[in-house]
Amino acid sequence: MPFVKRPFHIEKPIKAFLFIMHKFNFTQGEAQRLVAKGRVIINGASIYDTGAIIEGEIEVVYFEPKSRGVKPIFVDKNFLVFDKPSGVLVHPNTMATEYSMLDEVRTHSGQNANGVHRIDMETSGLFLASRHKDAERFLKGSFEKKTIQKHYLAWVT
Repeated sequence: MPFVKRPFHIEKPIKAFLFIMHKFNFTQGEAQRLVAKGRVIINGASIYDTGAIIEGEIEVVYFEPKSRGVKPIFVDKNFLVFDKPSGVLVHPNTMATEYSMLDEVRTHSGQNANGVHRIDMETSGLFLASRHKDAERFLKGSFEKKTIQKHYLAWVT
């Protein structure tokens, strides 16, 4: 399962987002988003305040990709293209989702990689993913401005 809950013991009081930054090598923004989503748990309760001081026993829920061997068919320094199989989600729709294309994207390009468009679970086809945040902004903006377009071809038997 890509979302895992891991326990930690914190000796000295520290702000929640700083702990996440150092432990997971996240940027400040990524760490703050993780905390704001309630993924830091103390005594069974999620905290949402990024500046909260934490210590002692905590748990952190985070995305840990697990590949099923889907390889990109094209790789560039800014993006990847996958041949998404039918029956696979692009992004996990809940923390209980066991597998999605995001697992493959992040397995191949790290935590800052992300899908830049949607494609239905039942649909197979080319799936474009960014390898870093600048490429993600550019590619998503290109879809919004329609400078990149999707085309569908149906195969009927």
